[in-house]
Amino acid sequence: MQRLTIPVLSPKVYLFVKALCILGIISWSIAQPLPPPIPSPRGNSEQEQPGKGDGQHTSQEQGNPSPETTPPIKVTPRPEAADIAKQIRNKESHEATANWWTAIGTLALAGIAFIQTLITSIFLYRTLAVTRQTAEATTQSAETAAQTLHLTQRASLIMSDWTLTNGSTHNAPLAVTFDIMNVGHTPAMQVEISMDSLVASSVPALPRYEQPSHLENLPPTVVTSYTWPQALPASIPEEKFLWIWGRLTYDDVFGRRHQRGFCAQCVLNRFPPFSFPFVPGYVYDD
Repeated sequence: MQRLTIPVLSPKVYLFVKALCILGIISWSIAQPLPPPIPSPRGNSEQEQPGKGDGQHTSQEQGNPSPETTPPIKVTPRPEAADIAKQIRNKESHEATANWWTAIGTLALAGIAFIQTLITSIFLYRTLAVTRQTAEATTQSAETAAQTLHLTQRASLIMSDWTLTNGSTHNAPLAVTFDIMNVGHTPAMQVEISMDSLVASSVPALPRYEQPSHLENLPPTVVTSYTWPQALPASIPEEKFLWIWGRLTYDDVFGRRHQRGFCAQCVLNRFPPFSFPFVPGYVYDD
């Protein structure tokens, strides 16, 4: 069976993307413009003081006019007011630019965070998929190992050496004897055997069994001889057979119950008298 494999995102690629995200955040922080300097109110006070002095001087001159007429003095306004207005416009322009860059940086950070989250989600999903696949493979391997151990080490009973024994008197009933052997590697416990027989041309569609007989536990390679206590007829009509069937039931050391069905066809004037045809429903081994 071909094993399904899922590609996993390389940790080096994940670290590389994360480093790019950190580098983008640091670059955006360095690119922020510095705020413009705040103008000092010293220029306005200096501009207003000369005006007051000039007003006092003019009032003195009007109260005490000079005998000689002096030429008018041309007052040139100082450039502090224009500089302040220019600085205000530059501040507003810097603030608008800073807000624009802030919006762009926020969008860039949001995009980087989204990409990082997406990559992390894909990495976690594939990691979880591989973890789940590994767990399933481990469970399947454990189940396969347990099943293999059970099949190779379980107990298994077979029957062999079937014989018919005659009674001590003429026309005495017959008895059947056979060996039961454990060919497995562990003991067979709680062994029971159920049997029945019929003189007919064929067996019934479904088997029936008498009350089971209890046997001793069978260790591996141990053989025990079993004689069925049921008396068999001493003669069989022509074109009919003596059918003997049964069922062995036992437990193994793994706690599982097993059954083995068997069926034998007996002809008295044949050697050997027993044959073992396969009859569905009678012959099985689980």
